[in-house]
Amino acid sequence: MANKNTRNTYKIAWNKEQLKEAIIGSGGLKSFVLRKLNRILKDAGVHLKYLDKPDGRVYRTLDLSLEKYNLKDMFDYEKQRVLDAAENNIIKAIEEGDLKTSQWYLQHKKNDRDYIDQQNINVQGNITQEIKIKIIDTEKEDGK
Repeated sequence: MANKNTRNTYKIAWNKEQLKEAIIGSGGLKSFVLRKLNRILKDAGVHLKYLDKPDGRVYRTLDLSLEKYNLKDMFDYEKQRVLDAAENNIIKAIEEGDLKTSQWYLQHKKNDRDYIDQQNINVQGNITQEIKIKIIDTEKEDGK
């Protein structure tokens, strides 16, 4: 099915080795893989106009070829490799005493800690808010 030209995809015009070469160093970014594929194919004498300005069909074709050639794990690894490098840079900056990076990190990675985002809201004008309180007699509910 992946080789057929359907309404939602293009025919896969690259082979497994070309796709592997395009994935390496891409950071797991599909647009980067497609640009590299375009260069690789042009070097091989193949020009595909749809790679010059990728659309949704090109991305679906790329997804199908990743599955067909069992390269999804390789693509995901490349993405994780870059995320790990980015996180490593953040940790280095924190360890070097970068206060802004430390604050950013706490805002985004607070997890189980007691850090909260504080928001100040300025209101002008009259605001009326009705609050309803329901009092429950626990003695009646307990059967006493």
